[in-house]
Amino acid sequence: MLLEKKGAIRITIPIFSDRYEALECIYHTSATQIYLVRHRSLGKKRILKVISKQFFQGLSYEADVLCSLRHPGIPILYDYGEDEESICLIEEYIRGVSLTEYLLYHSTITRDWVRQTMQQLGDILMYLHERKNPILYQDLKPDHIMIQGNQVILIDYGIAHPKNQKRYGAGTKGHSAPEQFRETSVDERSDLYALGNVAKLLLAHQSEKPTAKELAVMEWAMEEKPENRPNGVSEWISAYLAVVPEHYRKRGMHLFQTIAVIGAEEKVGTTHIAIALTSYLNRQHHRAYFENQTEDATVTRILQNRGEFHEKDGIIYHNSFAAVQDVGPAIPVTTPPEGICVIDCGTDWDMARGSDFYLYVIGSRPWMDMDYSLEKAMNPHTHVIINPCNKGVGRMIASKMKKQVLAFPLDSDPFLVTKEKEKLFHHIWESEERSEGIRK
Repeated sequence: MLLEKKGAIRITIPIFSDRYEALECIYHTSATQIYLVRHRSLGKKRILKVISKQFFQGLSYEADVLCSLRHPGIPILYDYGEDEESICLIEEYIRGVSLTEYLLYHSTITRDWVRQTMQQLGDILMYLHERKNPILYQDLKPDHIMIQGNQVILIDYGIAHPKNQKRYGAGTKGHSAPEQFRETSVDERSDLYALGNVAKLLLAHQSEKPTAKELAVMEWAMEEKPENRPNGVSEWISAYLAVVPEHYRKRGMHLFQTIAVIGAEEKVGTTHIAIALTSYLNRQHHRAYFENQTEDATVTRILQNRGEFHEKDGIIYHNSFAAVQDVGPAIPVTTPPEGICVIDCGTDWDMARGSDFYLYVIGSRPWMDMDYSLEKAMNPHTHVIINPCNKGVGRMIASKMKKQVLAFPLDSDPFLVTKEKEKLFHHIWESEERSEGIRK
């Protein structure tokens, strides 16, 4: 039945025409049409989706999904029907704008708004994933995220499917997880990848500069291999919400809790620099502790050979240096008092995840084929250090990375805080304080 004509588009409703009248065509392709309609007797606006069976044979899962779901962030399905040509869905009309539109009209958004939005999106996905028969959404992107006042609503369940159903090539490239376009199985971690993609977009619009922890948690969700991502949305959301503790946010301040030191390869002086940084921080009256995350108990061995330390409650002290005693994997690690933890991560970036900022140590021998991570180095909270100082190699690396490369002075005693080391660490510390908006 022909109901109305809008320009060159004929608006027809093969089903439900006795109950609904068409008001506006919102979206139109040969495969799918979406209309704003009004219930004739109730006067309520609804959304009508008309899906061609020519393109989507037997597609009715969206109806099956929505009819069983009740969540404030998921549209209500009011009616469903089909004929020989089309499948028709009558859904709740969302009075809002898509996230894409919202960001066009809001050049900057606050950290609180980002956190609230991510928390609501995570809650919707957890609701889908934690059902008795888990549902994978598979097409999370800004166009499908509606902002209705303070409520976030996820629309368009056209390619959602049960967890154990194999489906290849479904999703939106640039938003969906890479495994969705391969002949491999997908699970909740595919939706998590897309959630990380949304976080990446929002952090780019956030008025407060993203912290290293925010960026690290976002990158964790978007790891190329699903096995390197968190196990589920719940784990990831908990990590994301924890990166800026509520009591620090309310007080308008940020406390550096962990600093990671990572080497581009072995034997570039990662432990040496971590020791020096710990000593410097304590001399500046920032209580700091060194913690070894490698298999080599270098610090304990050095201090035992020197015989110049004392131990109390599992903490080793030497002049301005303090470290959690490395006693091997069989004995529980001592938890130090409140303070800054300087982590010696060796070459393992996974150990560094969640730190407030990073010192990335690169060797200076020009004949070495230096295998460094350009992507990790480009993090704005990563400070690249060449050790020992070599201006020629430093300029080469700085040119390739297009960022400042700092030189660590030639030094034989990591526990001694020289003027050169003090100047280097002071520069790094001040740049991070400026980044966090901390005022002295």
